[in-house]
Amino acid sequence: QQADATKMAEETSLPDIDHMVCSPPYATGLPYVDAYRLSIFTLGLLEKKDRRDLERQVIGNREIPKQEKEKLETEFLDNYESLQLPNNVKELIKKIHDLNVDADVGFRRKNKAALLYKYFRDMRDVLEQGYQMLPEGGSFVLVVGRNTTKAGDNKEVVEIPTDNLLYDIGEMVGFKKANLVEKSLNSTAIGEVHSKNAIQEEQILFLE
Repeated sequence: QQADATKMAEETSLPDIDHMVCSPPYATGLPYVDAYRLSIFTLGLLEKKDRRDLERQVIGNREIPKQEKEKLETEFLDNYESLQLPNNVKELIKKIHDLNVDADVGFRRKNKAALLYKYFRDMRDVLEQGYQMLPEGGSFVLVVGRNTTKAGDNKEVVEIPTDNLLYDIGEMVGFKKANLVEKSLNSTAIGEVHSKNAIQEEQILFLE
């Protein structure tokens, strides 16, 4: 059943479930629709004319119109203290915003703070929906890694610890942190040319 994961408690009619397992997107780390474009088109799941709209809808997307970027930044900055996100999430987004806002950087880096805010806001909604749907004793398991971005005129490397931040968001919405397991990845499978940019490990987050 296809539905918006940020509204799945309201938009799905699933039978009772005890556990949820997912591998969510990395924060702005990959153009997901492009990565699976050939398969999507071959299976007839998407018309070519609808690709751009889908890219903008998916969690973790990298494309954003200027008007939406400005709206997200305003929402984030104007409501900073009251935002329902852990402090470490807000501090990371603010740091990247402050480094890039007046820097001579490209549009992707200018968009980074707004996209990160949207990503963690959306993932908070997904976790909240899961918390509503699961019974007492149920579990939500996520497999996710971390990536980095460069920010500011000095191209400071800023780590985006998506695994730890999602773990904290899960706790904030009501889950209990149950376990965190490291999972190594075989980066050479994607080839030597790109292996230096590959994510080396993921974490399996257990929330109950």
